[in-house]
Amino acid sequence: MATGYVDPNGDASPLEWSKAGGPPQTYHYQYLNDGTRQPDVPNTSLWLEGSGIGVQETLDMGTLTVGTVSSVTLWAYCSAVGETDITASINMGGWQEWLSLAPDMTYAWKSKVWDGGSWNQAAMDGLQIAFKQPAGGGTVQVAGCYAEITYTTTGTGARVFVID
Repeated sequence: MATGYVDPNGDASPLEWSKAGGPPQTYHYQYLNDGTRQPDVPNTSLWLEGSGIGVQETLDMGTLTVGTVSSVTLWAYCSAVGETDITASINMGGWQEWLSLAPDMTYAWKSKVWDGGSWNQAAMDGLQIAFKQPAGGGTVQVAGCYAEITYTTTGTGARVFVID
């Protein structure tokens, strides 16, 4: 098994969260893709913010060359103000279960794991992540995120035998 990391690299639909912080970026994904991995702290001067039940933010993710993907762990540096939550899902050939990130009132790394068993390269190439505020009246923020991919390699290497 191998482990790789991918970051947001494009905006998808819907983009219902607000871009916040500065300097202003053109695209939503640019607020979250600084390449920071936990336990390091990402750039908290830029973030995406959701306030409203069902408000969803969907982002395209980078890709890796894989044989099969056995699991995807979404890491999000997030916080919530008020009685609210952030749920997350991934699209790996279809949307997976929405899972709670249970954010704190101050920024912290939170993660959720989806075990797929044997997602293929096409699913990996189409990876998207989504955040949603499922209930409550507060505000949620995400200042960084990435996906940790556990996969097998393609195993297409050739063997060479030399006989003297």
